[in-house]
Amino acid sequence: MPNAVQTFITVDFFNHDTKHTDLSQGYEANFNTIFSFKNVVDDFYLKYLDKEYIIAEIFMVQGDKGK
Repeated sequence: MPNAVQTFITVDFFNHDTKHTDLSQGYEANFNTIFSFKNVVDDFYLKYLDKEYIIAEIFMVQGDKGK
């Protein structure tokens, strides 16, 4: 049952709190989200951008199949 499946995405970047999308219903999730991070551009930040990653994780939550 596609309506029993919900999907959301989380994004971790630099020293900011984890951001997440709203839940999307079904197997063909459609996300229309903009994340904005305000940063001071200094040597530490530039080194971070050179060596680190933006981590995005996709989660799928399935409802109770017995209902």
